[in-house]
Amino acid sequence: MMKITILVLFFSTIRASEIDFTALKTLLEDNREIGGHIYATCDYIASSELVDYETAKQKCQQFKIETQDLASIKYETQNKMLTKLVQMIYPANPEGVKESGAWIGLERIQNGEKPEPYKWPDGGINDGYTSWKGNQPTERHLENGVNGCTNEEGCDEKHVMITRQGNWKDRFDFHKHSFACDYKGKYILSSKRKSWQEASEACKSVGLHLAMIENNNDWEEMEQAIKFFLGVDVTLERNKPRNWVWIGSSYDETEGEFTWIEGDKIVNNDVLPWREKNRQIAGQVECR
Repeated sequence: MMKITILVLFFSTIRASEIDFTALKTLLEDNREIGGHIYATCDYIASSELVDYETAKQKCQQFKIETQDLASIKYETQNKMLTKLVQMIYPANPEGVKESGAWIGLERIQNGEKPEPYKWPDGGINDGYTSWKGNQPTERHLENGVNGCTNEEGCDEKHVMITRQGNWKDRFDFHKHSFACDYKGKYILSSKRKSWQEASEACKSVGLHLAMIENNNDWEEMEQAIKFFLGVDVTLERNKPRNWVWIGSSYDETEGEFTWIEGDKIVNNDVLPWREKNRQIAGQVECR
């Protein structure tokens, strides 16, 4: 049985309480980008790569499905979900580190001598839900040349990270942390190699299912997700297993046609970019 990578579908209606995060971590633990691991839910993508604040913002914008920003947290349920992802990155604090965490999109803009309120990337003021730790925010100031500050005007603690305990702390932007991005796409991928049946069961163990493609927009989004989560290796031969991912379609011998994992017939075959010689290879889609 051929074993290839897994394409997983998240519905936006899935709640954090319905996801088995232990199973999710197992499914995604082999996903890597340059410098770190990638974990994701239907709301957030988190990377273990250690970067400064501005680099984190740039990396969030690399995913082209929609304009992406560092993570926004407006509700307690979102904070709990993102905390679970940070705990995947940091099962425990690394040796010598008091509190591990990831950059989020909350920051305070300095307007002359009068600072503005903390705002999210969409410009909204953080006047609702908060999860500040104890005495936070401290909003310290460093002079140029002190403790890593290289700004002639000095440095201010005005950017925020979420800790593995779910608390928020303000940090200097030159500090390096993991980071979390907002994610509004449907798809995530696992680089684990499994048969179609194994892949389907692995998705179910998390509370999800293999991906479905209903229109051309879905297909374009899937292509972007493949490139983002797994990268593109143009040196791979077309028929190598690593160059394919499973989706939620299989051949129904009784009906004599392909169906989606929920039992619906594939009505519009033009949505899937079939290779003529491979129409009978159930459930595979080429990673191009």
